[in-house]
Amino acid sequence: VSKCIDNGYAALDVSGSEVHGLTMGCPEHLFALYKAYRYAIRHYNLDHHVMVAGASMGGQTAINFANMFPSICLCIGIFFPRLNMDGVKVGDHYCIGTFDKDQSKTNAPSTKERLINIFRFPSNEWCDENTHGSNSYRLRSFIGNDGQRITLPPCPIKIWHGTADEVTDPVFSKEYIDSIGRAGLYAEIHLMDGVKHNVNDVMREEQLIWFNRFI
Repeated sequence: VSKCIDNGYAALDVSGSEVHGLTMGCPEHLFALYKAYRYAIRHYNLDHHVMVAGASMGGQTAINFANMFPSICLCIGIFFPRLNMDGVKVGDHYCIGTFDKDQSKTNAPSTKERLINIFRFPSNEWCDENTHGSNSYRLRSFIGNDGQRITLPPCPIKIWHGTADEVTDPVFSKEYIDSIGRAGLYAEIHLMDGVKHNVNDVMREEQLIWFNRFI
């Protein structure tokens, strides 16, 4: 959010809620964010409304935060979010979820191992009950008569996602925005040709323009 800060926005972030960083949109992290927000409101001259930003796992956190605390969120503007914790098929395309990612790129735990730890899956097996309120694609949503998901977000949302992203799937971001459109609600997506899993100047500039609509 560097562009937003340069233009007068205050920024608040909490990088996890434990030593190893529970930054995966889980309830512990959301409550830590909310406590930090309440502290900032008490001690600084800030408006109580927020625009919610995030990238990748932070994008999931942003959506989950807005769904948990809808009364304070004016809008969501996120980059290449992780939206599906479990694998989901969109048309003929299978979108890998967090739980599929069992290979670690470093000596740190794999994404799958972190998910098992953070959401406390019994016997290391997938458990829907442990992800209630945290699996972004399913929040405030239902399956329509045609078998497609319909999503009712708490506020307007825009997503920026590169078509060459191999970490989070742009196909799934498009599906998420489409699921909001099926409800007749407003959402936007900017798919950027050839862009990978990284933020660029266009994203920063357009995020500022998006946020400025709501103040």
